[in-house]
Amino acid sequence: MLCGLIMAGGKGQRLFPLSTEKKPKQFLELCEDNCTMIQSTFKRLCGVLPVERIFVITNEDYVQLVKEQLPELPESNIIPEPLSKSTSAAILLSVLHIKGLNVEVKNIVIIPSDHLIGNEEKFCESINIASQFISNNKNPTVLVGVPALNPNTAFGYIKCVGVSELKELQVYKVEKFQEKPEPEIAKLFFESKLYSWNTGISVWSINTLLESYIVHQPVLYKQISDCFENGVEKVRLNHVYNNIESISIDHAIIENLENCYMIQAHFDWDDLGSWSSIERNLFKDKMNNILVGDIRIVSSSNSIVYAKEKPVILCNIDNLIVVETDDFIYVGNKDDHTGTNRNPNLC
Repeated sequence: MLCGLIMAGGKGQRLFPLSTEKKPKQFLELCEDNCTMIQSTFKRLCGVLPVERIFVITNEDYVQLVKEQLPELPESNIIPEPLSKSTSAAILLSVLHIKGLNVEVKNIVIIPSDHLIGNEEKFCESINIASQFISNNKNPTVLVGVPALNPNTAFGYIKCVGVSELKELQVYKVEKFQEKPEPEIAKLFFESKLYSWNTGISVWSINTLLESYIVHQPVLYKQISDCFENGVEKVRLNHVYNNIESISIDHAIIENLENCYMIQAHFDWDDLGSWSSIERNLFKDKMNNILVGDIRIVSSSNSIVYAKEKPVILCNIDNLIVVETDDFIYVGNKDDHTGTNRNPNLC
């Protein structure tokens, strides 16, 4: 039996000031479906799983936001994390929490909360095929890959064994996995036509996942599992989180796996983690502007504007990001907005 885990603990700093530490991007309506990112992810998983087998891990500061945006989710299915220490610790904490509930599940699909996915029918089919493959084989892990459309350095890349043409919804043995390569390497990967983008979606046997931590991250496994000796010991867990390493599951576990597979899926996919990804996916007017809210344009182009309440008038400007927040109005050059040049005092 399959369960699902939505990863919703990130702070979305590259999308500042739209995404802030107080309300990060997974809790925002970034697309045009009148749903926040986490709501869209939840609805997508409901196409595969019943609500009682869907779990969310998030920073303890965001638990109330999860409750408000996913009121149908049982409270016991919301897993609070003391601090953000990347995905390796978050996933281990979640799996131990799920096992502690004595839920009758064997497999788990792990999915980020802030990705844009089109063709949800193919998404559901991919997850079901991956889960069936795991149930019928010994201790595999299945990553979900999609065709690489360009040499993007923001994504991980997967190469499969002895494959010259990846066919849709087939499962292949992984030969090589590399997270976020340098530009020249990404260019080589893309031009070879042998690599797929890693969507960050993975399907595991829960036992295999825990065994992988024991083998590849024994210290982390002991630190967090010891907190579950007598139920969840919150004070002890807080202390552990203050001292553990922040490392992604890609580097901690997946890069070390020998029995790793990939299913090739052909649904539309993107990680809405930056302003450039917003620009790739939202509707543009004839002057190449993305306008959300009451915006009036006079001879302006190539800009991204989000207005909450007040009307915004653009006159003879180009290549700007303009965002109205509850506290201030931000104006910045689009090319300079890397997500690292923000003023932390504004968050």
